Amino acid sequence: GTLKDRKRTEIEVYFDSIALNESDVEEVEIVGDQKFLTLHDAEKAKSGEAFATNTSVKSVKMTHLGLQDDFAQMFGDAIANNTTIERVCIDSNSITGTGMKAIFAGLGQNSSIVEIQCRHQKKLMATLDEDALPNLLASNTSILKLGIDVRSKLVKLKLDRIVNANVDRARKRRASAKHQA
Repeated sequence: GTLKDRKRTEIEVYFDSIALNESDVEEVEIVGDQKFLTLHDAEKAKSGEAFATNTSVKSVKMTHLGLQDDFAQMFGDAIANNTTIERVCIDSNSITGTGMKAIFAGLGQNSSIVEIQCRHQKKLMATLDEDALPNLLASNTSILKLGIDVRSKLVKLKLDRIVNANVDRARKRRASAKHQA
């Protein structure tokens, strides 16, 4: 065959360095980047995995990139173990309910993320997938801000209750720390 090893692209090298914890990048912001959009789906998915072992990235904004469920699965697994990421914005991609469940499963085990935005996905979530989200997020105590499009008012109410409980917990921690100081 004519298969040859190709040189890694600039964007692939960037995510490799994040995965290897080589760079001291604290913020990943990729919005509609043409270099990222030309990556194969497998490489796009692998970019989600890069955050698993990273200890410097605190903010991830990856919007308008056509990210799909395979990325969401790897990113969900990565954030389950990551303790430094605090803010995530993955608005305007193509993540379905399957991918959202994977991300929320990771959030259920995460203790550092305080804000996640995952609105305006090009693909709709199935009702069963929406119904599963509150149970997956229930064990999270760090999320203070959640942006997600769900059609079910009951699911929205349950998610809001979880976030509001976290906000109350954070307020009580600040108040008790203030009184002790």
